[in-house]
Amino acid sequence: KNIGLLVVDEEHKFGIRQKNFIKKKQSNVHTLYLSATPIPRTMNLVYSGLKDFSFLQTPPSNRLSVKSFLKIQTSQLLKEALSREYLRGGQCFIVQNDIKKMKSLVNEIKSILPNFKVNIAHGKLNKNEITKVMNDFKSGEIDGLICTTIVEMGLDISNANTIVIIDSHNFGLSQLHQLRGRVGRGDKQSECIFHITEGKSFSKITKDGQERLNAIEQNDDGFKLSELDLQIRGEGKVTGTSQSGLSDLKIANLRTDYEILETSKEYFSSMKDEEIKSELFLEANLLFPNFGKTKDST
Repeated sequence: KNIGLLVVDEEHKFGIRQKNFIKKKQSNVHTLYLSATPIPRTMNLVYSGLKDFSFLQTPPSNRLSVKSFLKIQTSQLLKEALSREYLRGGQCFIVQNDIKKMKSLVNEIKSILPNFKVNIAHGKLNKNEITKVMNDFKSGEIDGLICTTIVEMGLDISNANTIVIIDSHNFGLSQLHQLRGRVGRGDKQSECIFHITEGKSFSKITKDGQERLNAIEQNDDGFKLSELDLQIRGEGKVTGTSQSGLSDLKIANLRTDYEILETSKEYFSSMKDEEIKSELFLEANLLFPNFGKTKDST
């Protein structure tokens, strides 16, 4: 009845209407949004000064950066990746988002690594089946888990040190970073292998797809990746519900005019004359008719 603070974890998984629906349940609520991979619109709000932000750059002391590799998918590469982890007593995630291909992948892994224990997990299994598989994986009874993006968040299995993401060109940048975050949670060196479909060359992937894969292979900083995601997908609309795509700004460009926007924000914050501030706010409402309606979302 008297909520003072609302914390929205994994903010990138929520739509604007969802966030506003929760927030409007109670007036005068302070809101803290958390995300390892802020979506373009969130970055838009940060850069334009409509949302305050801070970020953590230092990982826990025993963590090592996950090594990332971009490879064309072959049975030999899969065998090498899984057997390397198996021989050091670790476990693997194998992300396959096409459920229809999971059984054949199980058979392929059993044929190349007979002693490698593997099982599957996806959202169409019932809750009890998913729970059993995940518990078996967590307890070490399974060496490899073939799964969909059901494992994208919330898992902390320190013995899982390798993740293979099949058809990685079909995933978004924040998804790839979140999936990579499933490994590297212990003190061993971990690996993330971004697989491209066998027979599909890098040049045949869309331009945006190539940019995503280059970005994720070369960067492990979630904030930096969010900046790159903003450049690739566009910032979306401050006054609407689009979380990426074309901006509703007519002149300013958040990707090139950031310093000007920062200077403007500092100047506005330092102003003492409330009458001038009020006039500027009225002008903002004229330029962006929906600004007042969506103000709560910031």
